[in-house]
Amino acid sequence: MPRQTKDASEATHFALLDDIVDILVGGKLRPHAILDCITRKAAEDLKDTTWRNLNGEQREALNRSTLLSVPLDELCRAHPRLTPESGWLSFHMAPAEQGSDAENTVTASYVSLSGTNEENQLPRFTLSNIKPTPHPFRKLAFLTDLQARKQEILDVLENSCDEGLNSSRDVVVYDIGQGSATALVDWRGRPVIFFDLGWPTSFNARTRPAHPPALFDPEKCPICRETSRPPAPVILSHWDFDHWAYAIENDRYDYTRNAAKMRFKPEAIDRPWILPKPPRIGNTKGLGPTHMRLLTELPQRLLWPTRLHSIKFSAGTVTRTDSRIDPCNRNNQGLAWFVGTSSNAETLLLPGDASYDHLRLPAGGANITHLLASHHGGIANGIATHLTGAGTYRKLVISVGDNNSHDHPNTTILAAYSHAGWPSPLLTQTRLPVRGSVFHNGSVLMNLPHSPPPHFARRCRCICTCVRAANLVPTQ
Repeated sequence: MPRQTKDASEATHFALLDDIVDILVGGKLRPHAILDCITRKAAEDLKDTTWRNLNGEQREALNRSTLLSVPLDELCRAHPRLTPESGWLSFHMAPAEQGSDAENTVTASYVSLSGTNEENQLPRFTLSNIKPTPHPFRKLAFLTDLQARKQEILDVLENSCDEGLNSSRDVVVYDIGQGSATALVDWRGRPVIFFDLGWPTSFNARTRPAHPPALFDPEKCPICRETSRPPAPVILSHWDFDHWAYAIENDRYDYTRNAAKMRFKPEAIDRPWILPKPPRIGNTKGLGPTHMRLLTELPQRLLWPTRLHSIKFSAGTVTRTDSRIDPCNRNNQGLAWFVGTSSNAETLLLPGDASYDHLRLPAGGANITHLLASHHGGIANGIATHLTGAGTYRKLVISVGDNNSHDHPNTTILAAYSHAGWPSPLLTQTRLPVRGSVFHNGSVLMNLPHSPPPHFARRCRCICTCVRAANLVPTQ
């Protein structure tokens, strides 16, 4: 391929500094910047657009996005004023094979949200003439015109908890590798409400299971399908890719479009999604174009208002973190689910990636006895002071992938859980054979007392085999 001859001072892309993550490189953790990029032409077409007047041509412009990872130290050398709170950048982007004669050039790697490719098999690019740039479309990024009413969200949650659920408060943490996908299940073990729908990014491709759980297959089963039950809604804890990327069928870089070509699973997007709105406080950045690609695909999107504290329904309470506290930290800006009933004193906590000292408790507090560890067993403050129980901690679960790029779970944090009285954790990376099946998985069942366990936990034959055939039967 010929060397780059185009003037490197001409920006081809804008990018939001979406996140900074530690990735294992050569046995050492090395911080990387995750850039959510969009072509300059597409960004200009979206200026001053709101979600209310977004037309077909502008929807197509949002599809001109790409995710890249760049070693943070190299990016800081090219852009010395870069900080974790930095907003948008502009740069010239070219395939790495073309090279570049420009100064301050860095090498970036394409980040895939689907498939099985390892990082070293994915396209690489050179970024040059990196500069800060004003936010190209603030109204879209902060989801102007998108906000649901409390009653709309409550209706979706309650409609999912029909008579088939009864008093079940069984939660399955699915083995999807380094990410998070969890569901409240009914007595047959079928998902009723999802909490996150994640999948590992390409730099954690090695953690992906050989036989992923087919999360939506039981809804299509002709034998046990109940026509009165709607598709299970999704509660998204926060806007990290490894908490929603299961919705993507496949993606690849398209050189003719200078952007990623992405296809979503129809069965994933054709259901209600309850999503937290990003706060518009101080120097917060809103959402990047790849997150907005998901939003454009969702016909039943319900954006949780930042000022709505909580919603109590028959399967517990969903709360939102305080948007005024730590507003620039996306992990601490989102939704948590305290699973339980008014008649059951014990509570099962699904916190997303939030630190425990940032969570808003339900009215009257919560006796937390079952826990899906925050942040995949990574850094999480408030373990000793904010996880309140009655002295009987029953189950600690960590959704994590073996040999992941973030060195999760953190050994210091594991010691903190132990010191606080939690039992040894069950890791979803511990893959065991599924009884009566050819599958292996590390999925974990969390069952509250006085809740009748689903069929697969009673060691008896299910009425239908769809849950087993979809690899949804937990092994722990």
